[in-house]
This record gives sequence, structure tokens and C-alpha cells, in this order.
Amino acid sequence: MIARFLLFVSLGCWLVSTLMIAPSVGSAPAAPPPYPAWAHTHMVWLGNSDGNQTSTLQLVDDYLAHGIPVGGVDVDSEWEQGYNNFVTNTQKYPNITQMVATLKQKNVNVIFWITSMINKDSSNFQYGLSHGYYLNDGKTIKWWHGEGAFLDYSNPDAVTWWHSLMDNILDAGVVGWKCDGTDPYVMELVEIKGKKGLLTPHEYGHMYYSDFFDYTRQKAGPDALIWSRPVDALDTDTDYFYWEYSPRNVCFAGWVGDQDPEYHGLEIALNHILESARRKYVNFGSDIGGYRTDKSPLGRPRDVFLRWAQLGCFCPLMENGGQGEHRPWMFGDDILTLYRVLAVTHTELGPYLYTTGTNAFYAGDSSMTPVEVDSFLLGKDIFVAPIIKNVTSRMVLFPDEGALWVGYWNKTISYKGGSIKEVDAPLEEIPAFSRSGSIIPMHVTSPYSMHGDVTSEKAITLLVTHPMHACESSDTHALDRTVSMLEPFEWNTITVTMSHKCASSHALHLEVAEGPSRPVMWMITGVPAPRAVDVDNQLVTEVVHTRTEPTTIQPGYEFHATQGIDVPSRQGALRAMHNHDVSWTHETDTQILWVKATSSSSSSSVRITWNL
Repeated sequence: MIARFLLFVSLGCWLVSTLMIAPSVGSAPAAPPPYPAWAHTHMVWLGNSDGNQTSTLQLVDDYLAHGIPVGGVDVDSEWEQGYNNFVTNTQKYPNITQMVATLKQKNVNVIFWITSMINKDSSNFQYGLSHGYYLNDGKTIKWWHGEGAFLDYSNPDAVTWWHSLMDNILDAGVVGWKCDGTDPYVMELVEIKGKKGLLTPHEYGHMYYSDFFDYTRQKAGPDALIWSRPVDALDTDTDYFYWEYSPRNVCFAGWVGDQDPEYHGLEIALNHILESARRKYVNFGSDIGGYRTDKSPLGRPRDVFLRWAQLGCFCPLMENGGQGEHRPWMFGDDILTLYRVLAVTHTELGPYLYTTGTNAFYAGDSSMTPVEVDSFLLGKDIFVAPIIKNVTSRMVLFPDEGALWVGYWNKTISYKGGSIKEVDAPLEEIPAFSRSGSIIPMHVTSPYSMHGDVTSEKAITLLVTHPMHACESSDTHALDRTVSMLEPFEWNTITVTMSHKCASSHALHLEVAEGPSRPVMWMITGVPAPRAVDVDNQLVTEVVHTRTEPTTIQPGYEFHATQGIDVPSRQGALRAMHNHDVSWTHETDTQILWVKATSSSSSSSVRITWNL
């Protein structure tokens, strides 16, 4: 079969996306988001042999009990009585309507695994065959779950029949599908014959993925989503012959195929991710820890699992599942603690990722931009240099000469754009950075990222990174920036304006307009204690927090203590701030200023001045 794949590649049967220049991530979305916000939540699933209704519900409950957010779950193959008849295997899933409703109450969306193949032994095969609903008059092809024929998407009657089968699942509240990659198998038909004539492999694949996305969106509304491959390698031995699976306009949660649970597998996953970005797919990620297993008791090494989770944290799609063990608490308390930080960090970046993905889609671009061969920009303002080998440091080329890249967690370290530096990367840390002068929107719902606490859930959090950096090259004017972004409640567009003047008396003016009447928490890094803070033209008094908590670090926060953060002090100060509608506090050690602004209108304004 691989030989036939390579033949089609050599004949140029690819569909290569047009290269386009993206606007700033902060520019206003050109139209409503084309996919749901939950595409950027942390998603989990069990391998097909482990999945059933009880284990799926327990999996989600266990993640939540460990303080790890979950926004989506995939029910993998073996949920059906036959491939693919859409009839639930009630021995494994006795009541999917109840299961989906239970998960929905926990804000967890459900998708089901599927393909467009109908096996010979499936209960619906003969009906489709007798009605002429398959390609090539029902010629069957062997694939990894048996032998079957392909639905003919060029036959409207076949599609209507197929939709009636899909309704069995969609009517239970399921909002999407994991559309697996059987479409390249159509090449084994040699001539691909549908009701309306000959089809190319990509034409068939695009029909397959588009129909699942479009019909599900018609039934389930804007919450509809499919997982599908953007780019994967047809020859897994050499990882050379890349194939574009989904059409770009429905691939908003792409996973880049199945990899082995080793550093080489992690490297292959990163290669596929970056190739997907080069071909302008919007959002994607990979199976954390690799889909396949090794012969170890857990099926994958602890260090590989963690390094993979670090990459997943900073991908538009963060999903964890596959064969063998993937539950982070099974790898030890230290891995659990670090995984929790990563899942929380990814989840709270939802507004940034959603704004980035929406803008990228309409611009014909990707949420990621490759930098060299093994690092990338996530959006415009986050730079990531993954660790894909068994090392604790790596050389990093920092992009964009003139920029300053500030540590994402340890905000006291920074590197100049255009420089090449060896960066420490102990096992617990991935080199990740935010751009100076950037404004990154977040929805903080957990204390484990140290970007807020549980009381931040009702606020919009805006991370402003080192706004004073531009003053190093200018004595009078630092920066003016206006960005539009999607806020994390109704997903409406808000406008954020930042103006920073350099002089003997520095002044930073921050304003949120067109937003909901909610608190705004500003986290401003790289600044000394201010002379004065005004919110909506009213002088605000600093919240002075006297620490009374024990100086020992609570379990779950050990990582942050290694990043130069006084964890008990920050926790206490944030709690004290939330007792006030407007307030501010400053961390001397980290040079971070926190400002809380609450307005009864759709706008709020903050002015901060310094005497330097």
C-alpha cells in the first residue's frame, strides 16, 4: 500500500495551501469565530480497549479531582456494534445520552471516533451496497479495523442515508467526531469512481472531513468540532512523504498522527506540527506521550511523557490519550504537579489562542510560525523552544531582532531577539517566553499557573510583558499599541489600548473598551513600584499584604518556587486584592505590578506613573 501512496505523491496529487501574510494577532477578527472556543481546552481520552461508559466518566472525574481542567473527551473506536454503523455497543456504553449529559454538566464536550468506511460485517453494509452508496460499486479494502467499502460522498442519496445514521449519535448530545485517517486508502482503488465520476484522493478526503464538520455544525450549532489530521507522514519509517489530510477550513483541532513513545516519536510529532504550520493549517497538536506503547509497565518513559506534555501545553490543541497509560498521576506526584501546571496554563490561554486561531483562519495563516527547524511562535507574542531529546539545555535562536523575550514563568529572565543562547531546560521546564510590549489575554480559573487564583475566574486577566523595554532605545516615546481580542465570557471582541511614555516620569496608560462589565486584572512585568495608580481617574491605594501564611510551599506549587516566585506572598496578596473592587500591589523580587480595575460600564482605564 505504501508503494501506491508514494506513486500518488510523485504524481503531485497534493493540495498545497497558498502562503499568505498574517495580520497582527491582536487585530480585530474579520468575522465570527469559525469554530468553538472549547477547541483550546485540555482534552483527554482512553485507548479503544480501555474505553467504556464507566471508565470514561471515571477518567474525567479523576482529572478534575486532581485539579486538572478538562474541556473535551474523545470516545475512541469500539463504541459501535460495527464499523461504521453508528449503533452503540450497549455492553460498553449502555446509555450515551446519559453519559454525554453527565459530562456536559461538568462543561466537558464529547466527540466520537469515526471514519467513512463501512465494513463487510457491519449491519448496514448490505443496505448501502444494494443502494449503490459506495465507491467503485462497493469494492472493499483492508484497513486496520477490518475490510470495508468507502461511502460515496458524490452521491446525494448516500449522504442523506449517512446523515440519518449520524443522527443516532448527534441526537444524544455529541458535538463532534474524531475523524480518523482512512481516506488515503482510497488510493488502493487505483481509479476512484463515484456516482458523479472519477475523484482524486484529496477530493475524496475533503468530502469526508467537510461533511462530518458541516453536518455536525448544522445539527449541533457552533459548538461542533472535529479532530482530524492536518499533515501526517505516509511513510512512517522515514517520516519523509507528508500528506495533507483535512481541508484547512474544517481542521480546527488537528492531531498529527500516531507516534512511538520515545524522543524520536516526539521529534516526529514536532516535525508534523511545524509542517502543518508551514502549510497554513490553523490549530493542531499531538497525542501527549505518543499514541503507541513500549514494553515498559506504563507504556512510555516518564521524561518523554513530561516533555511531550510541555509541547502540548503550547500547541493550539492539547490532548492526551492513546494506548497504554496516559494519566499523569500514574507517573508520580512530581509529574502530576508539573502536568497540572501545564494543563492549567494551556486552558487559561484560551482567549489568546481563540483570538489567534480566528485571525489566522481568516488571514489564510496558521496559529504557529516555525522558527528554524525546532522552535516556533505561538501567535505573535509567545515563543517556544521544545525539548525533544534527553538533554537539560539547548541552543536557542531568539526571533525578531529588537524584541526582548521574557521567561513565561520566571519573568526575571530575558533574552534579546536575534541572539543565540544556550538556555537551561531542566526536566521540569520548557523554554517558553513572551514578547516585550505584548498584551496576552487570559481566563484564569486556577491558582496553579500563578497568574491569579480561583477568584480570578470572573475577571479578564491581561498579561503585559515588560512595557518599559522600549525605553532602552528611546528617551521620549516607548510604544503605543491597540489590540482587539476575544474576551472569555461571551467571546465578544474587546479593544485594549496601551500607551507608554518614556521620560523622567514614566507613564503607562491602559484601557479596555467595548468589553463586558467585569473586573480586569492587569499583570504587568518588568516594572518597579509605581508612584501612583489611577483607575477611571480615581487614585487607588496599594493593598499592603503582611504574610501570615507558613513559609513552606504547599503541594502543587513546587515548580513555581524554582522560578523565583514567593508563592505564599503572591497568594496572600491576590486574596487581599480581591476584597476590593479596585486595588494594586507590587512584587519587589519579581518586579511585577498587579492592578485590579472594576467598572460598571463597558470600559475601564488605568494610568500608572513612576518617578525614575
